[in-house]
Amino acid sequence: MTEPSPVAVAEWPDYLDAVEAAALALEQQVLTGGAARVPVITQPQGEAPGGIAERRDAVAAVVARVEALVTQHQADITRRLAATSRPTSHPDDPAGHQLGWTLDIMG
Repeated sequence: MTEPSPVAVAEWPDYLDAVEAAALALEQQVLTGGAARVPVITQPQGEAPGGIAERRDAVAAVVARVEALVTQHQADITRRLAATSRPTSHPDDPAGHQLGWTLDIMG
């Protein structure tokens, strides 16, 4: 599987758009059972302008929602894995030998 390409943005509005798009794509990947892949997004230099506070808060809400979904999904997977049965003994091969119990070093 290839890693997503890094996303370089120069302006804060583009950065927020890229973060939101990545979060929504991750949400879809989790909901459809796909492999979760998130691109590296480079934050623009300097302070965020004050005029984008509302947009920043909206994007932060999307990221928080997706983070909660991913956390729940991870907890579900952990529960399912913990519930799987574990072998209690080594299987026997067709010749009746118990596999994994001894090591024949003499051939």
